[in-house]
Amino acid sequence: MCGIAGIYLSGDNNRKIDPGKIIRMSDLLEHRGPDDHGYFISGSDGSFECGHLSPEQISALGESWNIVLGHRRLSIIDLTEQGRQPMSDEYGKLWITYNGEIYNYIELREELINKGYKFKSGTDTEVVVNSYREWGDKCVQKFNGMWAFAIWDSEKNELFCSRDRFGIKPFYYFFDGDTFIFASEIKAILEALDESPEADNDTISEYIVDGMLCHNERTFFKNIKRLLPSTNLKIVPSGGLTLNKYWNYKDHCKENSDLRYENKFFEIFRDSVMLRLRSDVQNGITLSGGLDSSSIAAICNTLETKDIYTYSAVFPGYSLDESEYVSLVAEKFNLNKVFIHPKPDDFIGSLKKMIWHMDYPTLSRPAFSYYEIMKEIGKSKSKVVLEGQGADEQLAGYVHKYTHLYISDILQDKGLSSLDKINKIFKTVVNTFKKNGFKPFKVSAVKLFPSLHRLYKKLIGIEDVLKHGRRYERDGHKEKEEKLYSSKLIERLHKDHSKENLPYLLKYGDALSMASSIESRLPFLDYRLVDFIFSLPYSEIMDENNSKKILRNTMGPLLPEKITERSKVGFATPVGEWFKSNMNALVNSVLLSEQAASRSLYDPNKIKRLIKIQRSGLIDV
Repeated sequence: MCGIAGIYLSGDNNRKIDPGKIIRMSDLLEHRGPDDHGYFISGSDGSFECGHLSPEQISALGESWNIVLGHRRLSIIDLTEQGRQPMSDEYGKLWITYNGEIYNYIELREELINKGYKFKSGTDTEVVVNSYREWGDKCVQKFNGMWAFAIWDSEKNELFCSRDRFGIKPFYYFFDGDTFIFASEIKAILEALDESPEADNDTISEYIVDGMLCHNERTFFKNIKRLLPSTNLKIVPSGGLTLNKYWNYKDHCKENSDLRYENKFFEIFRDSVMLRLRSDVQNGITLSGGLDSSSIAAICNTLETKDIYTYSAVFPGYSLDESEYVSLVAEKFNLNKVFIHPKPDDFIGSLKKMIWHMDYPTLSRPAFSYYEIMKEIGKSKSKVVLEGQGADEQLAGYVHKYTHLYISDILQDKGLSSLDKINKIFKTVVNTFKKNGFKPFKVSAVKLFPSLHRLYKKLIGIEDVLKHGRRYERDGHKEKEEKLYSSKLIERLHKDHSKENLPYLLKYGDALSMASSIESRLPFLDYRLVDFIFSLPYSEIMDENNSKKILRNTMGPLLPEKITERSKVGFATPVGEWFKSNMNALVNSVLLSEQAASRSLYDPNKIKRLIKIQRSGLIDV
C-alpha cells in the first residue's frame, strides 16, 4: 500500500515540468506511505535522476523534464531499501510507481526466474515491472491482488497505467491532450494544476440525491477522472490516450454446472485468505461478529495463524452493539481482541479529517466507526488487516434489499405453487428486522421494495433539496446497461458489486485505512471467488431462511451457531441517535451557515425541513 503520483507531457510542445510539483504532490500523500519516498525525473533526451532526492536536489535540477514520478511507501513486503520506488527493471528501461499488493507474486516470480529474469529485491513491485516486460499489457490478467500503478517505458516514451479488477486501489487523472497528471488522491492532482477546476454540479447532485458515487469515471471536479476498475490506460508520445478494459463479469462469471458448490467455495476462500496473509509485518482482522469477518477468522484458525489481533468498534448499551458476538468468535479461535469505543464528541472533528482523506463527503454512517478503528490499529503493531468487505454485494447480505428479487425468481421458476415458501420468506424477513432492533417503519414496503424508494425520498423532501435538481438524468448521463443474468437477484447483485454499492465502499475503505497508514486486504474480492460466486444459481445465494446460503453452509461447521444464525445488520453505528440528541447546533452551524448558502447548491429552507424530520425521530433521514 502506497501513494503514487506523476506528471507526463506527452504532446509536441516546448513546455517542461517543474519537478517541484512532484514533491508537493507526494507530500500530500505522506499518510499513504510514511516509511520511505522516492522520485524519478526524466527528460525527452533520455537523461534521468531517481532515488531519495531532497527538495534542494530537485530544485537544482531545473525544469528540463517531461516526466516525473513520485512514490510514498508503506513497507509491507521486503522492508529494506531494495523496495524503494520508483523502481526499474534490471535494464533500467522501465520505471514503476505502484500502489497495492500482488498476492501471487511468489509464484509469478518463480515463473519469471525460469524465463531468465533476475531480481534484486523480494518485493512484488519488481515482479510487476518484470511481468510487464515479459507479457506487456496482458500481464495484469495474471495478477491476483489489488493495484494501481504507472510504468514509464523510456524506450517507447509511453506511460502504461492500470487499476485492479474491482477498483480496490484508487487512480485519478487529469488529461488535456498534452499534460497527463495522475495520483492516488484528487488533492494531489489539484496541487499540480495551474488553475483550479470547476465543480461538476451534476455529479454532486447525483451523489446527494441518489447516493451514487464511483459508478463511472466522473468526479466532483470537471476534467478530473477516475480510471475505472479492470481498465488499462496508455499515453503515447503523440498525446493520444487509450483505455482498454481487460476483465468483465460477462466473460468470466459463466454458469457453473459443478454441483460441489460448498467444497469449491471453501477451497477458493481458504486459498484467498492464505494469500492475503503474506506479509513481512503483523496481520490483524477487523472483526464485527458478523458472518463475513468471522469466516475470515475461522479460516485463519484452520491455517494455524499465530498471534492474530482483532479490532472491533463497540457501543455498550446500544441495541445493535456487537461485542457479544465479537467475544464469542475471538474466544473460540483464541484471538487477541481489541475493542474501540467511538464517541459522539469525536464525530465532527473526525468527520472533517475523513472528508479531507476521502476528497468527498461520506453518506455512510459506519465510516466514522471504521475511521476510529483504523486510528487505533495505526497505534498497534498491525500494519495489515483482513476485512470482510465485498461479501454483501456478492451474497445478498442485506435481506431487506434483495428479498423481493429472490421472490421474483421463485415465481418465475415455480409460479404460484411456491406461495407457501414466499409466505415463510416474508415472516423470516419481518422477524429478522424485529430481532435486530429495527423499528416497524423499516420493515415497510419502502425498505422491502426498493422500487418505492424514490417515492419515499420525494415525500420527505430529499428529491428537491438541490437547486440543480436531477439535471444529470435529463441531460442523458444515465447509462443504459446490458442485462447479463436471467436471475433478477443475481443481476441486482452484479449492479451493486460493479457500480452502485461496492465501488463507493471500497473508496472510503481505502481512504480511511490509508489515513492511518494501514493496508486493508479483502479475501472476498479474490477474482477467482467473484468468478465462482457469480456463476452460481440464485438458490445458492438465498433461501427462505436467510441470505448468504453458500457461505453459511460452508462455514457453519467451523463457526459458533449464534454467528451462522445471525442476519446482516450492517456495521452498526448509533450516529442517527447522536444527531437527534446532541449534534443539532453543530449540524446547523455547517449546513445552514452563510458560507454554505453562498455556494447555492441547495435550498436552506428545505434543509431545515429535513433537520426537523430527523429530530422528530419518525423517519431517519
